[in-house]
Amino acid sequence: MNELGLPGEQVLHVAAHAWDIRGARAAGMAGAYINRYGIPYVDADGSQPDLEVPGLAQLADQLSEI
Repeated sequence: MNELGLPGEQVLHVAAHAWDIRGARAAGMAGAYINRYGIPYVDADGSQPDLEVPGLAQLADQLSEI
């Protein structure tokens, strides 16, 4: 985030795995979960992604509304 010159909440990490989202959130970033197969998001610490979508096209749609 320092390299981008942005605060963490303005950086969105996109992943299809809970552990990636957890790591991004721990680093202060937002996390978007790509749920291609309808598998519930499960993270041992109980945290949830900031955004959950079924694919990249839907992610683009969601981000265009922000």
